[in-house]
Amino acid sequence: MDIFQIFLFITFIIGVAVALFAAAPFSARKEDTGELSVKKREYDAVVADADATYEALSELSSDMIKQIDDKYKELLFVYNLIDEKKSDTAKSMSSAKNPAALQNRGGGSGSGFDKIITDDNIPAFKSPKYKEIKDLQAKGLSVAEIARALKIGKGEVQLILDLGRVR
Repeated sequence: MDIFQIFLFITFIIGVAVALFAAAPFSARKEDTGELSVKKREYDAVVADADATYEALSELSSDMIKQIDDKYKELLFVYNLIDEKKSDTAKSMSSAKNPAALQNRGGGSGSGFDKIITDDNIPAFKSPKYKEIKDLQAKGLSVAEIARALKIGKGEVQLILDLGRVR
């Protein structure tokens, strides 16, 4: 026999062995259908769990977006009040430089200072969180201690306290 024929014969034998070896698990799998159905049920349970978690996270993110939107609207309101106050202050300063305008104004309702910012006309200052923060500050707690006690960020506590000082 030639070396080439021996090589072909050995390759043929190896190919037949691999084919038989590969076909063996298929016949064994038919017998393992009970185990496969158990695995499938476990997989389905994990997928159902993941779907439920996804739904919960989706609902939580929707709530967070709504809260952020509400805070954004409150901030816009406060910024508008600040802009109005700046405008009113600028008008009163310019009229203060003109003595004739001061005499005509009379200091009544046209003075530009009739809009006084109070806790009643800023929605953020009506919230229970604002009142809690102010109460804790009155007790002498620091920003970090207030944030830790209310489980909110230090930046949020500081912002609320700073907004309260602007008034």
